[in-house]
Amino acid sequence: MINRATPYTYPVPVRDDGNMPDIPAHPCDKEGPSLEWLKNL
Repeated sequence: MINRATPYTYPVPVRDDGNMPDIPAHPCDKEGPSLEWLKNL
C-alpha cells in the first residue's frame, strides 16, 4: 500500500508535541485529511 505515490506527509506514528495539528495524536485516529485523499484515489 505504501508506495512512491504516498506523500511524504503521511501521518506516521510520530511524537505529537502539539505543534503539528495535521498529524493525529495516534495514527489510528480518524481525524485530519490523511484518509480523505486515499479514498479519492
